[in-house]
Amino acid sequence: MNTYASEIVRIILNEVQNKYAEDVDLVVLYGSYVTGKMREKSDVDFYYVPTVEPNYKPMISFIVDDVGYDFWPIGWKRLIAISEYKVPLQDLLEHGKIIYAKDLESYNKFEDLKNKLKSFQGFDQLIVKELEHAKLKMYNYPAEDMDVIYHLSNSIAHFNKTYLKKGLDNIENEMNQMINKPESFIFMMKDYIINPSEEKLKTLLSVTEEYVCQKNEEEQPDLAGFYEEFKSRYNKIYGETDQVKRHMFIHAITKEIKSFFGSSASKFPTIGSASTDMEIKAHEDFLVGILKKKKIPILSFSSAEEFEAYLKHKHN
Repeated sequence: MNTYASEIVRIILNEVQNKYAEDVDLVVLYGSYVTGKMREKSDVDFYYVPTVEPNYKPMISFIVDDVGYDFWPIGWKRLIAISEYKVPLQDLLEHGKIIYAKDLESYNKFEDLKNKLKSFQGFDQLIVKELEHAKLKMYNYPAEDMDVIYHLSNSIAHFNKTYLKKGLDNIENEMNQMINKPESFIFMMKDYIINPSEEKLKTLLSVTEEYVCQKNEEEQPDLAGFYEEFKSRYNKIYGETDQVKRHMFIHAITKEIKSFFGSSASKFPTIGSASTDMEIKAHEDFLVGILKKKKIPILSFSSAEEFEAYLKHKHN
């Protein structure tokens, strides 16, 4: 940070310490002045963490000598959500540098959230969500085409155990830094932006989905016994006429499939509360097909005699 910018930050910190010492837990600097990528007129970005979540959130944005300054509040609840990838802006934590702390407790609380972010293990679920968002945005083509590209890019970022730091602002550079990605992704993305067409974007979606799903299949847990335990969940749906119960049963199945299969869950046929028994059966058959493809045996018997014979053979 240049001397002049440092002086402005010093003035702000003095204001906090002299007038708001009991109301502010932290002041955190982030952005180019932390990452070392600042230019001569780069904005100075920093935020404060209020001690109590306020009903109103005062902020101040101003310009001094053609340099922009943004000083704004972010509550602890949101920082916790960021550390759990429930909301975006992970960069605020990962590259946040504390320049004022009211006490050691506040300092340690922030550092704990940074460590929580670094040890996050739920990227498979995030990949599924990004692919789902991309597919939904396709329904509003071309109005939301760049949102589709953002979600596809973020699915690749999550596959690499990270996130997009600049959204679409620096997308090509960020994608170039991703070790694992479809070989043609950047070329196809740039080709679409220059000469857009719905078919090109659908192809980009398909290529991305196939890549992240196939790669993740290699890391899936043992599937032995999964269907045998899961079969009863499908049976609860067949013939159920109570729409509330039917909705809850279907929701439970889709949630469990997403949790267990990660990003590969997007390959399953889509089911919802309006799905027919035939559509539910197609979903079940798809699961069975995956198990057969992986040569995972299914313990299923057509009669008690057949089951008894199996047990006798097993113990001989």
